[in-house]
Amino acid sequence: MAPVTLASAAVVAMSGAALGQPADAARVGRWLDTAQQRAQRGAAAAANHRPDDARRNFEDAAAAYRQAIEAGAEATAYVELSRIDERLGKFDDAVRHLRTAVRAADLRPDARKRAAARLAELSAKVGVVALTVMPAGTSITLGGSDLGTSPLPEPLVLLPGTYALAFQADGFVPVEAEISVAPGAEIARAIELAPVPVVAPPVAPAPPPPPPRVVYEPPAPRSRARLVAGAAVTGAAALSVAGFGIQAIRAHTTFTAAATTPADRADARSRGRRFALAADVSLGVAVAAAATTAYWYFSEYRGSHRPDARHTASIAPKLDMVPWVQWQAGGVSFAGRF
Repeated sequence: MAPVTLASAAVVAMSGAALGQPADAARVGRWLDTAQQRAQRGAAAAANHRPDDARRNFEDAAAAYRQAIEAGAEATAYVELSRIDERLGKFDDAVRHLRTAVRAADLRPDARKRAAARLAELSAKVGVVALTVMPAGTSITLGGSDLGTSPLPEPLVLLPGTYALAFQADGFVPVEAEISVAPGAEIARAIELAPVPVVAPPVAPAPPPPPPRVVYEPPAPRSRARLVAGAAVTGAAALSVAGFGIQAIRAHTTFTAAATTPADRADARSRGRRFALAADVSLGVAVAAAATTAYWYFSEYRGSHRPDARHTASIAPKLDMVPWVQWQAGGVSFAGRF
């Protein structure tokens, strides 16, 4: 990759701003005298085959000409500086300085003609690169050296070789490019930076709605009136069974006693049958009342104090109780699942 020297370009830019301003004649004269002396020493050293001394004196002469230009020297100083650039092999700087001299208003016509002819000769040794960069204000660097921002005031004048260009602007994707420069080439390059893409954050999918919550509302508790009444009827019937049973047993004892007269035996037999029948009926009533009370307790009263069967079907047993009564017996039938 070709070396990049931009010091002369910076001097040209500063001196261009100083053109047309009042010159400090004494200061300009001192710098021009110094530059001429250094140039003569450099030429003598080159003639005596002392290349290191020659380069050092030519570089000092170039620095003195730049100081004279900054102090307000006439355009002929650019012509002289271009000759020093040629001795140093900096043909790109020489071309830039000759261009400035040719455009200067204070250069004599004969000197302008000679400068233009020399410019044409040197232009065959360098390449000219015209850059069009978008957007405006893009920072441009060449081989790591800052050239300024777009648009550049002048095309780039470069020695033959390959150069690395970098372009950067806020809000745009940086671009790097290589450019190959051949002797005498005139190159036009257009560079357009793309805006930094806006990446929207990923949108998370909405979470699924929660399953509906089933709120159990227990039914209002049933009244205990029927439970109390059933228990009372069952208790009264049980007491009646006991009382009628005792009376029946007494009648049976009188009926079987040896001292009982036939009339008393007949009366005891009649009373014993009535008491036995009454005991059987009371037993049936007690069983029926107990069964009915138990059925109502398990199926209605207790069921109203626990969750609905739809929520507890897996744990709540199903029990059915059916009371039955016959002439000489009674009882309760149970059926269900557990």
